[in-house]
Amino acid sequence: MANPDVYRLTYRDAYSGSGPYDRIVTSFSPPASDFVSSYWLEPIPFNLDHDFGLALAFSATAVWATTPARVYRARLDNPDLDITADVLEADIIDEPFNPRGGTIVLRNEDGRYNNPGSGSIAALTLGAQVDISPGYGTASGPLSSQGPSYYIEAFQHTVGPADARLIIHIVTAWAVLQRWTATRSYNWAAGQRSVRLIAQYIAARAGFALSCSNCSPASSTLQPPYTINPAPWIYRLWPWSPWYDWSQVRALIRRDDDWPMPALFTIRLGQTALRGLQNLLERVPDRPLIQAGDIILKDVPASETSVYSYGTTHAIPRGHYRTTLKPAAHIQVFAGATANILGESIDYNTLDLRYGSALHVSDNYLTTEGDADSRASKEDRHLTIDSRDDVIVVPVNCGQELWDVIEITEPRLGLSAAKRRVVALRLRLRRDPPTYDHILTLGEP
Repeated sequence: MANPDVYRLTYRDAYSGSGPYDRIVTSFSPPASDFVSSYWLEPIPFNLDHDFGLALAFSATAVWATTPARVYRARLDNPDLDITADVLEADIIDEPFNPRGGTIVLRNEDGRYNNPGSGSIAALTLGAQVDISPGYGTASGPLSSQGPSYYIEAFQHTVGPADARLIIHIVTAWAVLQRWTATRSYNWAAGQRSVRLIAQYIAARAGFALSCSNCSPASSTLQPPYTINPAPWIYRLWPWSPWYDWSQVRALIRRDDDWPMPALFTIRLGQTALRGLQNLLERVPDRPLIQAGDIILKDVPASETSVYSYGTTHAIPRGHYRTTLKPAAHIQVFAGATANILGESIDYNTLDLRYGSALHVSDNYLTTEGDADSRASKEDRHLTIDSRDDVIVVPVNCGQELWDVIEITEPRLGLSAAKRRVVALRLRLRRDPPTYDHILTLGEP
């Protein structure tokens, strides 16, 4: 074990049971993680056949892993590669839990990007982190603001009569979390860890740090029992098969699976880190976003003040504004595994429009009426945010982030400093025709 930049370890993993193996594995903790929290990346096999393992040493610029016969070296000061000047187009998405990142198109008429990962573009490799920093050219030089980070998923070279290009396909941190599947069960008993601490553990298994930005009290006080299951089996069930028992099938179906069953149905007993985080965060008001390479949780109270205005000095060339009826105005949360606990939230302004329809949520992890009421209020809050679906196209605002509250002024619609909340961002750049836009999807504040 060593701590050159973060905690790093190697160890020998020997198993002599059915399907035996003996290998060296490595792991590391997310940035700024303390040792006692025990947050570690899922261990990665190391290509070395050795009985004892690797000894670690480091300097300010490199880490060495050694055996009596070998020395491995990894740089800590890997240089960045700035590709800004060669970007012809970019279409980049920032949306909660959306694995899709978008594309970046680079000029390649002289073959400068023919061999990614080698020579002067050695940093441009599959899996590399891409930091997007939108900004402007000013009289004082370029000014930018660091945005979310993405990861290179694929390279695509194209050639045409007049040009050649390299298209870089990128994905978000959510895609990395989606690829991680539990290899064993992870269990937390009620009262053992808060939602925030469990979320930090899940994120760390995929290599990410998770922190809070004005988190809700519930993220730290609510300590539910929680389990992430492994995925060793897949069941495929055909309706014409005489051997299955429908009662057992229903017992295995997750609440978010389709019903009734299609002709060929698959039940996965495992859970990805993405699904684990989504299920866990259903219990608290906080919403996630990606900043640089970290996951941030942020509370979204209706009382939050706006941080920016559009439609005055920052023009809104195009937009559409849509209001929808909330799916439910009466939320009932049934909680308590051994006692009957009911939590409620009622939106009387919408209730008559929905003819009293109620949304029922079952959560046996909650053990007090106060927690059940908080869960009901959280469900109503998120339905309220989603009841608006505005989209505006504006010149790029390099400081704009997900979940910010903003103000919209549009005299033609009678909107004056109307508050909205940013629920999705899309950055679009083109050299020809010149385009540099932010497409903001907005919900209720």
